[in-house]
Amino acid sequence: MAYNKAREERKWRIWKEAEEKQLRSLGVSEGDIEKLRVHDWAIFNSDRRYYEKLQDAGTYLEEVAEDTAQPEVKQLRNF
Repeated sequence: MAYNKAREERKWRIWKEAEEKQLRSLGVSEGDIEKLRVHDWAIFNSDRRYYEKLQDAGTYLEEVAEDTAQPEVKQLRNF
């Protein structure tokens, strides 16, 4: 399945907004919330790059497998 950056980013934003709402209700300062947002965004981008590279590697391996000629199957009686 292809990695969909826009869908994953939307899910992250929804999760982050819910988390920040909860943090505000607990009295966490806006500065700390902003630091947490920046940190979580960096982790999200790191994960995104990983999944995009993983997808590229999978596509490459599939292409290599398709290009590889299948070996000829020999039967015992041919020897």
